[in-house]
Amino acid sequence: NEVQLIQTKANENKQSHSKLKSDKLIDIQAIKEANMFAEERKEEILKVLKVQGKVKTLELSEKFNVSEPTIRRDISDLEKAGRLIRTHGGALPLHENDGEPTFVEKIDKFSAEKAYIGKIAAAMITEGKNVILDGGTTTLEILKNITASDVTVITNSIEIAEYSEKMDNINLILLGGQFRWNTRALVGPITERILRTFRADIAFVGMNGIDINSGMTTQNLMEATTKQVMMEVSKTVFVVADHSKFGKRELCVVSNLENISGIITDQGISESVIEEFENKHVDVLYE
Repeated sequence: NEVQLIQTKANENKQSHSKLKSDKLIDIQAIKEANMFAEERKEEILKVLKVQGKVKTLELSEKFNVSEPTIRRDISDLEKAGRLIRTHGGALPLHENDGEPTFVEKIDKFSAEKAYIGKIAAAMITEGKNVILDGGTTTLEILKNITASDVTVITNSIEIAEYSEKMDNINLILLGGQFRWNTRALVGPITERILRTFRADIAFVGMNGIDINSGMTTQNLMEATTKQVMMEVSKTVFVVADHSKFGKRELCVVSNLENISGIITDQGISESVIEEFENKHVDVLYE
């Protein structure tokens, strides 16, 4: 009986050890599968991002049937790997051109200066005027500060179009064309063709670079040609740019300094730069 009891206990211990070993193998396999699913999910997120141009955390959570914190971790991992740009509530693809910041990245940079520029520019807009507002974070601030009534705003900016819904004094004309996710603006031949059917009293155009010798420049060719047409169809043209844009030269030339009425900037600009431009008969407004 004692021998049978010892053998029974030995068998029980062996079975228990075997079960523990089996459970560990199952746990390891589950972890491997979870990791595999996470990597597959990240690749799928990138595919969705490529097709849609942006992704939202909530939508991805529903699509993959996982929690929002899980999706946020996936997006964080992909950002650390340099495969996307994380935003509030989602993500955007990497820059179309190296060094070109997105609308989302730019909106918080020099925000006080842009608001200051917006007030100066908006004060020039009077009742019944037809105004072109180029796509951009600075021109969005101009729209926010327009107080004149019955103003027609022609724009290629989705952000400006969306914000104008709140404003009863704005008649909006949104241009068609090829949509660029980086700048959230419509550009290209279709945009230019539509633009040429209008005549504006004044245009406010943003630039990535303003140089005394090279003139006004930007980083994308389609953006550059669209800005050129905005200037062509407008009686008065002001470039709007914070002080950080001065002295910079980007890839694509938009215009020479002779083709503009002036530049509106903020108080961060130095006296020496103002004098340099005024010597070229270019008015720089900053107060």
